Amino acid sequence: MSARDRNSNAEIEKRANAGDQLALSQLEPHPPKDEPKAPGPTTGAIVEMEAGAAITPGDRLEIDASGRAVVTCEACDAGFRLNPDGLHYNDSRNGATWGVCRKFVAAVTREREEKENREKADDPKPYAVELAERLADRFERKVERWPRNQPIASDIDPDSCLRRQVYEVVAWEKKTPIPADRQGRLEAGQDAERKAMRILDDLDIDVELRQKTFEHRHRKTGAVALRGKIDGVIRVGGGRVLLEVKSLLPYLYPRIRAAEDFDGLWWTKKYPAQLQAYMIGEGIDRGVFLLTDLLGKWNPIPLALDYGYAERVLAFAESAVDAIERHRETGEVPQQSDDVSECARCPFFGSVCNPDMIVGAEGAVWAEDEELRELLETRDKTHRAHSEYDRADKAMKRRLEGAPEALVIGPFMITRKSYPIHNKAKLAKTTTGTRTKVVRVLPDEGGE
Repeated sequence: MSARDRNSNAEIEKRANAGDQLALSQLEPHPPKDEPKAPGPTTGAIVEMEAGAAITPGDRLEIDASGRAVVTCEACDAGFRLNPDGLHYNDSRNGATWGVCRKFVAAVTREREEKENREKADDPKPYAVELAERLADRFERKVERWPRNQPIASDIDPDSCLRRQVYEVVAWEKKTPIPADRQGRLEAGQDAERKAMRILDDLDIDVELRQKTFEHRHRKTGAVALRGKIDGVIRVGGGRVLLEVKSLLPYLYPRIRAAEDFDGLWWTKKYPAQLQAYMIGEGIDRGVFLLTDLLGKWNPIPLALDYGYAERVLAFAESAVDAIERHRETGEVPQQSDDVSECARCPFFGSVCNPDMIVGAEGAVWAEDEELRELLETRDKTHRAHSEYDRADKAMKRRLEGAPEALVIGPFMITRKSYPIHNKAKLAKTTTGTRTKVVRVLPDEGGE
């Protein structure tokens, strides 16, 4: 080998070690088929380059001005020095040599990443998922527990648990937060109030005392016993009417046709108490609920001032304030509610309040009856599916015939009371009916 050849090979090896070429093991191109040579791709042609992919061969071996061997990139026409460890392939069958350079590999990698990013942007799932996650996070952040100094008018019912009213003030931070999805429902109610005001404005109905603070002071101590905010007072029908805007989900909206219908649901039962307190506080004897289904329907529900019921509401609030002061002085809390179903949905249940859930059934017999328990489970979990509930309820009552008047089966307490039925058509005929009440008083064994 001549000195010139040795110098040329030494120069090629030096460039290879400096990183001008990509090692063959990093790409591993397949040898071409023994076919007639075809022209290589034109400059800038897009070639899908993956490990093991074959590059169209071409006779690209050249000799530069200094006499060194140079191979041209099959993709981009960039030249790089040929050496035994470079990115090239020697076909022992016909002596052809070809390859690609680092420049091309980088360009193909960049193109692949850009393509993947474009495909990701075109796919609706990722950004829909991201939006859903951000919405959920937003509602989570909006959920807050607020301290109270006294009962509030929108959360009072004279027939409800006095103990809870105490905990709402002295242990508000232990209250179970509302679910995040319910935060959206609260905001929809606030939006409904604003929309109601716009509608009344369109009707040229003046709304006085908008969002006026209401306070009832304890008639013995002078302390604030009840607080709230009045939606407004309107003038219709020749007089002043106290206004309260309420919203219900569409499936519940048709159930409310008169003020008495609010008693059918535990949370709507508070509505009349709130409006009665506002009416007696403002000295107005007429009120109206402007009720919406959140879908554009509105229905005004009238309510007349009931002095007896309003007095019960105010007296209950004063009793709550007295109980709060006793708790601060002695740690004493009022007796638990007689309605264990109220305990089961209480936000303080299981944290600061752990009442005896087996009440009103002294002497109850603990029994094992798997079939009856399954009926009770079905009845409890499917109460909105009326047909299935009805079948389970009837089967349960048939199975309870002849059973003790009070039973505890699994997490359920069952009480049964008989009552006479007088048949007016047959004056001498009297039969007996049975009222059956079933309440889940303990969580199920699975912890749900």
